[in-house]
Formats: sequence, structure tokens, C-alpha cells
Amino acid sequence: MPDYVVQRLVEALDKRGMPVRGSRILLLGLTYKYNATDLRNSPSARVAELLVGLGAEVRGAEPNIPDGDDVKLNVPRVDATPAEVAAADAVVLLMDHPRFDLPMIAKCATYVLDCRNRLSGANIETL
Repeated sequence: MPDYVVQRLVEALDKRGMPVRGSRILLLGLTYKYNATDLRNSPSARVAELLVGLGAEVRGAEPNIPDGDDVKLNVPRVDATPAEVAAADAVVLLMDHPRFDLPMIAKCATYVLDCRNRLSGANIETL
């Protein structure tokens, strides 16, 4: 599934005339399961790895992991603030943790690939 998510994101960026290389991508929800604190076997790590390999500037937001427990991801951790969401060329909702402000994300993001089918709007594409 991570390969498919990245493929869909690459296609979406291409439709918007943006190459993946150099695009700023914000991944939301990095844990293995909903509202969990465990990164083991998380598909998000593979998504991040593939995007970094394609030259994207990837950041990850995960409210459930304490600082320092994210060394496996190899991407900078950020908070999902309105400014961070708006600064991303694409936001990928991988896990819909309850601490994410989904209405704010839908409002502030230029483009969202929603892998959880939780958002709607002209700037939202569901997987």
C-alpha cells in the first residue's frame, strides 16, 4: 500500500504541474495503528522513504510519539499547525488521530491525499 500511496501522490502532483523533487510533503499520522504510540511496522516509514528517495522535502506530524522516539522515520517531525499545513505542497493523511484538527487541515491545505476517507472538499482527493 505505501507504494500505491506514493504513486497516487506523484500523479496528483504531476496533474498540478509540480514535480515530486523539491515538493514539500507533510505526512500526518506516522504510527502503525489509530491513536497508537508504536512505529514498528508502520507503512508511513516506507511512504516517507519512497518520497525522500524521489527528492521530496518530507516532514511528518505525529502527536502520539514522544520526541526522540522517531529515529526510524528519517524525516523532521513538526506539529500539524495551520502554517505547516499551508506551507506544504501536499498533505497526506495516513492516520486520522483524534488530535489532528481535520477541519483546519481541509481549510488550510492546498492539496490533501486522504488515505482515511475523513475529509471532503475541492482540494481533497481520497484514496
